[in-house]
Amino acid sequence: MVFDPDLGRVVPSNVTLTVLDGWDVRPTTGLHAALDIPMPVGTPILAAADGVATRVVPTDSSDAGIFIALTHASGLVSRYLHLSKVLVSQGQRVTKGQQIGLSGTTGLSEGPHLHFDLAVPSSLLPAVVAVVGTPTTGFPSDFGFGTPIPAEPWLPVDGYAASVITNARNLGIPLFRDRPRPVPAASVVDNTTRNFVIGTVAVGAVVGLSWLALHLAKGAATALGRRQRMRHGNDDN
Repeated sequence: MVFDPDLGRVVPSNVTLTVLDGWDVRPTTGLHAALDIPMPVGTPILAAADGVATRVVPTDSSDAGIFIALTHASGLVSRYLHLSKVLVSQGQRVTKGQQIGLSGTTGLSEGPHLHFDLAVPSSLLPAVVAVVGTPTTGFPSDFGFGTPIPAEPWLPVDGYAASVITNARNLGIPLFRDRPRPVPAASVVDNTTRNFVIGTVAVGAVVGLSWLALHLAKGAATALGRRQRMRHGNDDN
């Protein structure tokens, strides 16, 4: 099995997504196994992929604050923490890009931002490692939603703080922008078909132009011969 979830943006396209903090070991709090993305309170938060809301906490009652956990078809779980409001209910099915909440700064938060993290069942870890390898920190233990994995390789964003780029490089974590994206089979077929059509049209155009040039040349030769005969006829008179 190849693990390569097709995740989408978690905010609308007009909101800049810059990762301020990523997978990193902090001296006081230990491993930060998530992405922290600053944004104004009230920013629409979108589902990264189709899934089911398997955990919805609508009240500010823990370090995570108001949050949502979505479980996706592969078993991947995506979480959205420190929200100001949830817009889905537990057990609800959601689609990729659907608005599920509003960003905030609830729970243990130093300012308005979205804490986004990913986790998988332990059975999926080998497939994850096969695609992006293992961070030098290793993977933490299951924390109730699965085994945390770096979100850097999977989530499309607009940019990264310099420290995130440095930490990812040092820890052996590829960033989404640097990962080669697999070409879907449909695209290969489409490209082949497109190239065939283009080639066919090009060959047809060359043949058509050649025929037209030959036809014009024959017409010009015939006209020239006619004029010469007429001139000779006039000379004879």
